[in-house]
This record gives sequence, C-alpha cells and structure tokens, in this order.
Amino acid sequence: MATCSSDGTVRVSRVLKSNPGEEQQATEIAGWQAHNGPVWQIAWAHPKFGQVLASCGFDKKVTIWGEGPQRDWREIISFETESSINTLSFAPWECGLKLLAGGLDGSVWFFSRRPNDEWDQPIKFQAHGSGVNSVCWGLLNHGLDYIAEDYLQKYAPLPRFATASCDKTVKVWTYQEDAPNKFVETSNLTDTNSHTDYVRDVAWCPKAGASEVLVSCSEDGSIIFWSNSKPGEDDFRKIDHKKCEGAAWRVSWAPDGKTLAVSVVGSSSENIVEIYRENENGSWDKVSRVSDC
Repeated sequence: MATCSSDGTVRVSRVLKSNPGEEQQATEIAGWQAHNGPVWQIAWAHPKFGQVLASCGFDKKVTIWGEGPQRDWREIISFETESSINTLSFAPWECGLKLLAGGLDGSVWFFSRRPNDEWDQPIKFQAHGSGVNSVCWGLLNHGLDYIAEDYLQKYAPLPRFATASCDKTVKVWTYQEDAPNKFVETSNLTDTNSHTDYVRDVAWCPKAGASEVLVSCSEDGSIIFWSNSKPGEDDFRKIDHKKCEGAAWRVSWAPDGKTLAVSVVGSSSENIVEIYRENENGSWDKVSRVSDC
C-alpha cells in the first residue's frame, strides 16, 4: 500500500494479515521526500513491471519510482511539465509501461517506455480549458481479452481514455498515429442537464456487456452514468443521473462492474461513502451509506 502527502512525501506500507474479526495492521517499510510541495496522487504500475509507482505534484513533476533489492525506493526517471499535475493513470499492462497525467492548465501528458527501457519524449496536448482532475483508461480492445502470449514481442493497441475537468465536462480520447499530437477527441459528454460544477472524477466500468459504461461525479453532488450503443462506439449518452448528499469527489467500481462506491463530502463536512448497484432495468439504486469514514 502506498500513500502520498501534502508534505511532499510518499510512503509504502505492508498490510499484515489478521485473524477473522481483527483489525488489519499496516507497517511502514519505506518513506521518502518525493516532491518539493504537495503530492497530489500516486499510481501503481502492474506487477509485471516490478514494484513501480508514479507520483505527481504541485512542483510540476511526474516521477517514476522503483523498489531496489534492499527495499529502497529509487527514482527511475522524472519529467518536468508546465503546471501542477493533479492526476495519474497507468495503461493496461498489455500496452507496455505507459502513463497518462492531467495538469492544472488543462493539459494531458503521455509518457511511454520502450522495450529497451528507454523513455520516449513525452507527448502533451490541450484537453480542456481548465484543470484536468481525473484520467482513466478504457477497456482493452473494447472489452475483449488479449492472450498475453501474443504480446511477448509487441504491445497491444492503446485503448481509449476519458478525462474529467474543472470546465464541467468529460471527454473521451483515442490514439491516432497521424494526428499532430497523437490523440484526438472522439466524445464530449455534456448535455443541458449534466454537471454544473467541477467534475472531480471519471471511471470506466471494468466490464462490458452489450455496451460500455462510464461514470462521472461532480462537486455539485451529481453522479452521471454514460453508455454507448455497443463496445467501441463513441456515441455516449446519459443513461442515469443521481444526486449525492454533498460534493462527490471520487468514484470506484467493484471488479464485477455492477457496484459503485462514491466518496462524498456532506453538507456538514461529514465523510460519506455511498454505494450504488445496478438493478434489473439497467438503472442504478443507492443500496448503502457509510458515514464517518
């Protein structure tokens, strides 16, 4: 488990197994000064690449860290950008070691490591008119599984990804080799009754059936579910709209794609997690609420 802090540090802990009914204990095994200022987010790479994580912060840096043989964490590479970096997301492992980062200036950065362990020059493009709060990758090959052995010598194609912004919009992007900045906008998820405040998070449902589903949340308390006509299509439309008890900051899918957790700040600054589950009609019901988290 890794955590980051406004004091510029990143810490890694081991969560120890406990007996049934006992509270799990976390023991810190490493900690270091990662940034000159607040660290806004960290992200783990797939274990295929070893113990690797990325961090981003107010100091405009995106840094990749790796664990050494003595469990000492070392900088692998650090990239200087042009604004505070708010959010990170590694691509599916089948695509290689690739990373997206979203900036306060509305930009998105793409970092890619080659098979020989050298890193390409970062790609930057302007995604939004104001800060990018969240980036998330879509489903690999539109939800169809790759056979890992087929990609020992080559990488899988990059899936689409989504971005959420302070400009109150959610956008979907795809890689296009002949595009000037390699990425093109394919969907802008807005309508007259969508988010009216900063969109804080967006998450792609990990399972695709007859269609794909995205969910986004906003400081106005809204949660919006978006879906396309079939996997791979860019005709996303709103299929459900829910209202939380307060500002919604984070959304997280269960692995089955049928349950969603939403982190909410209540009107009296109460920390709340709301749980939603898909019903037989394809809409979403709030089934549980946890407070004082």
